Amino acid sequence: MLILVLGIFAKILSWNSADGRCYMSPSDEVLLIDASKKKPEILMPVPRTTFVLLRDKDSVEIYCPRRNDEAEITGAICRYGTLLNNNLGPLDSVWCAKSPEIDVQYTGENCSENQEKFQIGFPYKENEFLHVIENCFSNETRISRYTISTISKAINGNLTLDNRSKCETANSFDDIPDLNQLYGKEVQRNTINKQLGFNYNSSKYINDTHYLRQGYLTPRADFIYKSQQDAASQCLNVVPQWKILNEGNWKILESNLRDLASSRGIDLGIYTGTSGILSFPHNETGELTELYLNVDGTKKVIPIPKYIWKIAFDDVSQRSIAFVAVNNPYLDNLEDVTICTNICHVLSYITFNSSDYIRNGYVYCCAVQDLPNTILIPEYELIGGIGLLA
Repeated sequence: MLILVLGIFAKILSWNSADGRCYMSPSDEVLLIDASKKKPEILMPVPRTTFVLLRDKDSVEIYCPRRNDEAEITGAICRYGTLLNNNLGPLDSVWCAKSPEIDVQYTGENCSENQEKFQIGFPYKENEFLHVIENCFSNETRISRYTISTISKAINGNLTLDNRSKCETANSFDDIPDLNQLYGKEVQRNTINKQLGFNYNSSKYINDTHYLRQGYLTPRADFIYKSQQDAASQCLNVVPQWKILNEGNWKILESNLRDLASSRGIDLGIYTGTSGILSFPHNETGELTELYLNVDGTKKVIPIPKYIWKIAFDDVSQRSIAFVAVNNPYLDNLEDVTICTNICHVLSYITFNSSDYIRNGYVYCCAVQDLPNTILIPEYELIGGIGLLA
């Protein structure tokens, strides 16, 4: 096995072992990458630890970005419990100048009704790219249709997690105002009120209790290493989500799935996406009006999703489960927005209360096969026929 290491001006430590294996303890930003596979993969810590285990004779490439953007690659190998460099001398620590730079790359492929497929991750070596999140993005409406990611069974080895509230703007948003500015409470209040015919400062919909947050389709907390979390911080990964949902049942759901991956020792594939456009009645006409976060004349982009959905699946057991969140804090009729049979009661790992929707947002659970065609899930050969992840 060939392993590649991405790092920052921080060190990765290895220590001798009597069992013939090498134990490596990376700092937050360091990534160990298995480059022997067809698609290089980030190596995760041993579950419930913070160290990565290498077997005897595993080759290692230590990849360090330098200040001039050049990379220095140091070869190493695990032999008899000691990590050795090219000269067969002990390699106890490695220092790198900076963390890998996040990049967003268009794959040249289409997805979900001719949207564009992007990858968020790290360029490394020549013409190679290590993706952390796959993203299906609509250039027309400037919103992601869905993301694809993985929650590692080692997620409890999460090294650190910052509480960053603003996303990093990618080049996909270079033709609209600053995305972080659009989420300002006063700005979104003016934007929503203008679309619905209210006075600009009306607090009918946007107020101290109810307002829109940056909802990360793939949350930063789903990743162990800070560099991966930085990839999830891209604005390409953000959709408008109401505060009570963002901080309520949706947040609980995300935590439940991380606990599920850790407790059962499984790597969970995760699809997270949006469907429909939220609409409220116009103040003057009463006509339902679709809502957007950015309106410039007749050009409307970044629609506020009506639904935000998530699918978790386990390739090994071939089981999956779906969740649907109604992105609306002003619900008065649950029946109209329950688009599949709610089976949360059969899922022992779910701790949110779907009936407590006024305080925490309405989220419910469904069999993937029960999702309606209005939820445009990505094509995946196993989802249609696999069992319930209960």
